[in-house]
Amino acid sequence: MACCWQSLGVLLFVAVFAQIPGGLQDVSTDREDVQRAATFAVAEYNKASNHSYTSKMIRILSAQAQVVAGMKFYLHIEMGCTHGCHNKEFSCKFVVLEVLWKNIMKLLDTKCNSQP
Repeated sequence: MACCWQSLGVLLFVAVFAQIPGGLQDVSTDREDVQRAATFAVAEYNKASNHSYTSKMIRILSAQAQVVAGMKFYLHIEMGCTHGCHNKEFSCKFVVLEVLWKNIMKLLDTKCNSQP
């Protein structure tokens, strides 16, 4: 009987703490909110860039989400450029905050490597 109660306790603990706000969770790169955050991140990256070319998203390599006062997305994106950089590819990690009820989206952090 004690074994059953322990098992029930473990299951309850896992069920409660798996959904705690603040924890990072892997999410599908196909989700609409992830796609929206990725498109926003690339657009903001291009606005801040002083390159003579425009970068484009090739694909989202991975995505994580964190519930905060809104939703924070941690995105790893494979990037390329539209023209003028000889088809070089690079990757960027973006952190995007989306607060839907306030109509807010902010790019909080950008780290790119191997830029053309």
